[in-house]
Amino acid sequence: TPSGSATMDGIISANRTYQPESWQAKKSHAPVFVRPLFLESGLVEIQNRHQFTNLNELNMEWKILEDGTVIQEGELSLDIPPLTSSQVKIPFIKPEIRVGSDYILLLQFRTKQESKWAPSGYEITFEEFCLPFNNDSQISLRDQEMGNLTITENEENIRISVRDVMYVFVKSTANLSQVTYKC
Repeated sequence: TPSGSATMDGIISANRTYQPESWQAKKSHAPVFVRPLFLESGLVEIQNRHQFTNLNELNMEWKILEDGTVIQEGELSLDIPPLTSSQVKIPFIKPEIRVGSDYILLLQFRTKQESKWAPSGYEITFEEFCLPFNNDSQISLRDQEMGNLTITENEENIRISVRDVMYVFVKSTANLSQVTYKC
């Protein structure tokens, strides 16, 4: 290949190390798809994209993370036939919300048994969702820190100002034309 060309590199190197693209390919071709329905109560829709395999052949592990630390976890047994979907309730308990913390629902689908191509516990795919938990005091604290937002416009521009920063957008192109910070 020409020097600098990546057309023949592939997603696994000649020395069998994985390229970042291999993880994207694994995610894009995942046989399980999860769609959030009502995350506050743990309701999701799980779609089995396998042609012949029931999802009862996988373990589904769930975790609630608070700022990256696991605070709740469990396993669910699924029985979703090939090419179908089902609504599933993740049985977590809403945690005590801490100001400024982020909460993530992590779902992992792993093999139950060892096979010729993967060990037992091999992660087939995962999904992560930001949980819509917040603390009202967090919002009011953020509003106090930010100050008042001011929006003014004329024929050509829209100006957005807050505290010491001003943004100017050109209306005809929607381009950001100026950012000003007042020291």
